[in-house]
Amino acid sequence: MTEFTKLFEPGMMGKVELKNRIIMAPCGTHYSTHYGMVSDSQLTYYAERAKGGAGLIIIEGASTRKIGNRAGFWLMMTNISLI
Repeated sequence: MTEFTKLFEPGMMGKVELKNRIIMAPCGTHYSTHYGMVSDSQLTYYAERAKGGAGLIIIEGASTRKIGNRAGFWLMMTNISLI
């Protein structure tokens, strides 16, 4: 695996340092609730992937308006509160 040594070294993304250069691409889980809220299944899904050691996990797409959520199971940004 000497050809992949850089993959396991820290890397920078803008001003953020990642512990390695392994990035999980976004995947639709279809786990959010009917109202676009994060579900326990969704939290478990991402927690398990974080345990795998990826330096960056990009979550699935989210809709900002109900009309954009045609599938009915996407995250809705209007329901996410920033604390």
